[in-house]
Amino acid sequence: MSAGARSRSKGQRGEREVAALLRARGIAAKRGYQSRGGGSEEPDVVCDLPNHRLEVKRQERLNIWAAFAQADDDCDPGDDETVPAVVFRRNRSPWMVCLRFADYLDLLGYGEAES
Repeated sequence: MSAGARSRSKGQRGEREVAALLRARGIAAKRGYQSRGGGSEEPDVVCDLPNHRLEVKRQERLNIWAAFAQADDDCDPGDDETVPAVVFRRNRSPWMVCLRFADYLDLLGYGEAES
């Protein structure tokens, strides 16, 4: 198996792991359909989290800025409601999530900043 094929396989396993973790918490989830032409029709994981787009990365050395830009770019243009998030882990580490701090505060129920 080539290095590229191993990398794709690891990524697919990561997407299945994240979907399984969501299902274990009672959230309907499945691995999304990925096109090989660079554009994806669905997020890495399709789930019942409203207004979220999950980008899953299963890498030892992750460029979090590039990964988040990918998640953000995959959101529909002009869509200010969808929260892009990168779910990531390396070997022998727990899953982590990266999102904008304002989105994190919104999720905690702290809404928009006071003027």
